[in-house]
Amino acid sequence: MSDGPALAGEPGTAALGPLTGPPTLYGRVQRVVDPATVVVQVFSAGPGRTSFPLDSVLSVEGDEDTVYADVKATLVWVDSRTGRPTPLPDVIRDALSA
Repeated sequence: MSDGPALAGEPGTAALGPLTGPPTLYGRVQRVVDPATVVVQVFSAGPGRTSFPLDSVLSVEGDEDTVYADVKATLVWVDSRTGRPTPLPDVIRDALSA
């Protein structure tokens, strides 16, 4: 049990957790031809006070140099009771800074 704020998903809580706005697609989205194994790489730049960016790059196994989609989104940590952004928990900030 953490001494910090409750995270969404912890037993008996639903107070704090991530919320994302609509993702933005960059570049051209290419159709993946079935059958194929899609490879999704997820990257994050350093965290802000209440949010952090995520960049997802989709390619196909065996053709990792071709980007089939590049999706960017920002996840904002919110207090579900107030609907307001709240500072990222240290455990999240530490994981993103590593």
